[in-house]
Amino acid sequence: MNERRVVERRQHAACVGQTVTLRCHPPDKKDVDWHRTTTTGHNRIYSNGRMYEDFRDRFTVVKSDRGDYDLVIGNVSVTDTGRYVCVEDKGIGDRHIVELNVTGKLSNHHLLAVPCFWFYSLKLYLGYYPRPGNQYRLF
Repeated sequence: MNERRVVERRQHAACVGQTVTLRCHPPDKKDVDWHRTTTTGHNRIYSNGRMYEDFRDRFTVVKSDRGDYDLVIGNVSVTDTGRYVCVEDKGIGDRHIVELNVTGKLSNHHLLAVPCFWFYSLKLYLGYYPRPGNQYRLF
């Protein structure tokens, strides 16, 4: 029996509106599944060579000649924040995990259009990216 294991775990930060590429490099070039886990549930994005309907407008899987299956997300929003998992061998193999953190908005009530470079500056100062949705006092 093939035991699932995490072979790669990465962090990826983006700003609202950017296009991001989440990389998956299965060593045996077998087909993969992509899914997303958030606080509200688990969503299949790509499986058996096809993109699920709910994700077709901004999500694409790009397969390279080297056997990579990169997930490209256009015009990211804060709601795209979450854990993205690429599972090798059509969903039964090893896992590649990418934690995506989309910033550029702190809350619905305060500082609606905070420039993204502020978050990168905070990353350098704090050692981590602020979580979207949290309220931060700047003064």
